[in-house]
Amino acid sequence: MELITGDDSDPEMDGELNSVSGNNRGYLIDMDGVIYRGSKLIPGSGLFIQILLEKEIPFPFLTNNSQRSRRDVVLKLAHM
Repeated sequence: MELITGDDSDPEMDGELNSVSGNNRGYLIDMDGVIYRGSKLIPGSGLFIQILLEKEIPFPFLTNNSQRSRRDVVLKLAHM
């Protein structure tokens, strides 16, 4: 999978990602258009997920795309 290119040097984005708080109950995260677009990761999405994992903040992935099975979605995410 390729990363969608963009300006990753945006200091505002760094500040926003650093403000992810452990006080949150969790995040519901849509996948298509939020984590990836097609077969490409959206800039900052991997870092955001890494921060959630480090802070042990729960985050189920959601999708309204019924074309893929759960297994297909898991495999797609595993290869990104």
